[in-house]
Amino acid sequence: MHYFIAETNSHEQHAGTKARQDVSDILTSMGWRPLAVRKRFGGGTLDKFKAIPDVYFDWQKIARNAKSGDTVLIQYPVNTYPKVAPFALPAIRKMKANGAKIIMIIHDLERLRTDSDVSEGRFFALADAVICHNDAMKSVLQKRYPSLQLVSLEIFDYLTDEPTCPTGERSGIDIAGNLNPEKSAYVYELAEKFPQASFHLYGPFFTSESAEARWYRGSFPPEKLPSLLSGKFGLVWDGDSTATCSGAKGEYMRINNPHKLSLYLAADEPVIIWNQAAEAGFVKGNNLGIVASSIADAIAQMDVLTDQEYVAMTQSVHAMREKLRTGYHLRHAIDAALKLAWE
Repeated sequence: MHYFIAETNSHEQHAGTKARQDVSDILTSMGWRPLAVRKRFGGGTLDKFKAIPDVYFDWQKIARNAKSGDTVLIQYPVNTYPKVAPFALPAIRKMKANGAKIIMIIHDLERLRTDSDVSEGRFFALADAVICHNDAMKSVLQKRYPSLQLVSLEIFDYLTDEPTCPTGERSGIDIAGNLNPEKSAYVYELAEKFPQASFHLYGPFFTSESAEARWYRGSFPPEKLPSLLSGKFGLVWDGDSTATCSGAKGEYMRINNPHKLSLYLAADEPVIIWNQAAEAGFVKGNNLGIVASSIADAIAQMDVLTDQEYVAMTQSVHAMREKLRTGYHLRHAIDAALKLAWE
């Protein structure tokens, strides 16, 4: 039997993020069965202490289901506080002792992004196979954990049935995501540096007093965004500057699969991506958009792009959209991970 850990709480009967929920939905469609534990995240100090027994006993309870010959998939990191997550480890060890194989799929590598996850190695030591984002992340993990069996996902899928904007009606550049100035400082340089450009901003925590307010379109659930995005391109960028993807968030792009890349492609929209991002090769190799050193460089490339070149991009994007909307990449990664785990 194939199982996956489904983390829920009393307020939301799903994994809490689009990427995690899509993994659960794809696995369900493949015949995998959920093992439910409570998601404990987002409260104060008292909630962190309450989460410890909840995580420990929930995981111990579901560990009884895993028998010899079974496979259990865990979405990493466990959806709880970093210092509470290790309380799931005894249950994972029990599953392995019962003869089950453990597959993990990485959503974030917190140790690389924030240097906060001290338990990373303890989790990966129990994995029979790990699905990581891409070959750049795979290389980092192989150096850190030489015995780890790794599969590259290539790109996150994005399940949606939402209609998309026709190609002929698209204009400007879409930016979707967390618009908090601390997270996306570059956004608040756009009006000054590119006053003649056209951007469409979507997401929470936008500073409405900024000059960029004229471009703000609102915050919407990720499930609805594919039908709302109408840019000629979607921007995959992060960090403090329009000149490059700088700071810790920029560095993380060197090994990360940004979920907004999947969003734009699922919305049938070519992308602009930093030329040093891990996914730049994927975008260029599949003719899915523009690879640029800076936002100024991207706009310059847009200005000289011919109609024929743009149409060719949209055709490539449309083919990729169908794969993302049906879970193509995870399905293939799961098959590869199962072979590694059971070989």
